[in-house]
Amino acid sequence: MQNLGLELKGKNPRERVENAILIYDRIERWYKDYLTTEEARKNIKEFDRWLPSYSWIPDIKKIDYLLWSRREEKSE
Repeated sequence: MQNLGLELKGKNPRERVENAILIYDRIERWYKDYLTTEEARKNIKEFDRWLPSYSWIPDIKKIDYLLWSRREEKSE
């Protein structure tokens, strides 16, 4: 969520759940849109080049990995 600029908010559990549903929808739309971009194709191609034995992993998971690795870089 942090890499996509999203934050779970809400003053009570019900508000947080409602916000989580909206966030999930935004994440799904982001992936759907992003996977059609040239940047995504380049990132997936690089993933496959650097990790050829993992080329069987779905493209969405390859992008997940890249997002998580960016998160790790920011926290160091």
